[in-house]
Amino acid sequence: MSVKNPSKQDLDNFCKRFDIEEDITSSVSVRYFFHNDVKQRLDESGYVIIKDVVSKEIIEELRKYWLNPETKKSKNQFLFYGRDNFQYNFFGKYVRYFDFYWNPPTHKKSYDLSLLLHFGRNLITGFDPYVGLSFSPNKEAIYLAFTHYPAGSGAMAVHVDPNNFLPIHYNLPLTHKGLDYKTGGLFIYQDGRKIDIDSQMQPGDLLLFSGNTPHEITQIGGEGTRSSLGRLQMFAVPALFGKKPFLSLTKSIIKELYGRAKYMGYRWNIGLKSDYKNFR
Repeated sequence: MSVKNPSKQDLDNFCKRFDIEEDITSSVSVRYFFHNDVKQRLDESGYVIIKDVVSKEIIEELRKYWLNPETKKSKNQFLFYGRDNFQYNFFGKYVRYFDFYWNPPTHKKSYDLSLLLHFGRNLITGFDPYVGLSFSPNKEAIYLAFTHYPAGSGAMAVHVDPNNFLPIHYNLPLTHKGLDYKTGGLFIYQDGRKIDIDSQMQPGDLLLFSGNTPHEITQIGGEGTRSSLGRLQMFAVPALFGKKPFLSLTKSIIKELYGRAKYMGYRWNIGLKSDYKNFR
């Protein structure tokens, strides 16, 4: 099934609403979301790689920035409405940089790019482009995330994502297998197969995939032809935002210790669930 391109007026209105700069608009091929049976391939396989969506120049600029961003480190991993942007190291496995759309953007080009990718993802999956960017009483929204999986330690257990309200995710790699690491990366499980997604992606390519499809980040390792920086990705995460949890720092420390114990078990295939609802 094909999906109709949005009108120029729809895109212009969206860009005007969020003050998206023209140089970013010209560097993102939103129309590629609606070409070459992308929707059909996504429906049939649970994932699709769209080639050359983002210019390589923008990818390079974002890559350099988010390898050493100016964000505050936190010992509290919990999300709540009104929170400042922050970074958190999860279980010694990966570092995530949290950028919330209610705050001024940490990096304006990243902010603008994420909104355009959100626009395309929402429309191709049947959602209004503003879903996830405005609050309703149930406080569902997206936040912008950058996650770095360092070479030698970076990993995330196989899992499925909670299906909150936007079941299809976009994922934009900022470093690449072969260039910045040699082994590991994103794998999707499908029909008994383990599919190496990262080996199929080049700078500027975008992944759309269903969060209900089991996926994992196997441990990143080795040196690429350009660097040994590991795996760095950009995506938008659907979440529920309420009030700041009581004793949130204490609860975060307990959750961190629990997560480290779980990952120690996962290393030896202990505690992995058959329904893929694993800790991550």
